[in-house]
Amino acid sequence: MLKSQRVWAWKAAVAVCLAGMTVSCTEDVESKGPESARPPGVDCGLETAAHGEGLLSVQDVWPGAGKKNRSTRIVDLAGTTCATGQGTATTPTNSCETSGFPWTRSPDSSNQDLYRSGIRRWASASLEGSDGGILKENVLIPSDGESDGVLDAYRKHLKGCDATVLSSQNGRPVQFFLKGSPALVVSFQGERITALQGYGSGWKGDQLANLLGVAENRSGTLAAG
Repeated sequence: MLKSQRVWAWKAAVAVCLAGMTVSCTEDVESKGPESARPPGVDCGLETAAHGEGLLSVQDVWPGAGKKNRSTRIVDLAGTTCATGQGTATTPTNSCETSGFPWTRSPDSSNQDLYRSGIRRWASASLEGSDGGILKENVLIPSDGESDGVLDAYRKHLKGCDATVLSSQNGRPVQFFLKGSPALVVSFQGERITALQGYGSGWKGDQLANLLGVAENRSGTLAAG
């Protein structure tokens, strides 16, 4: 009697599953962990919408602008989605092309390279004004215990590219300007790297330096969490 009840219950469960076609009817469905949740084109890391206020707005750059566009991307880099070996990469590369910042080996491995060099969060924004001007912002947040090595590597790289020192603190450069297309300014304030790239001929060094000061203050919130 007990066996027949069990058989009847099993058949009833199968019928419900077939009618509803729910994934809970099977136990061998592959669970989706953090890596399977990655969007296409991200070699490692997880995108998050948090802390978007830590990046420049279009109004910061073009007050009262009419038509404008802004896109942001914030990626958390961790060993759960990126390969092990943090602190072993050779980022930045030997390139001085301003368009290549943050100077990883290739766009396809940027997240991986940054993680291995000691970066735990990479935030970026692309802004376009009504006049067609484009400004790109990148903020690199080092992992705990990695900030000195990361900042020293990028500071040394900029010096090797003959970048102009805009300001110093305690005898150490904290802001650089590197000529090129785009023009590039980089800050090392607050144990993080904040960089702006101005695309087009309308960008001047002092204008980018002023915006870099605003970006420095904003980017502090990106280090939280």
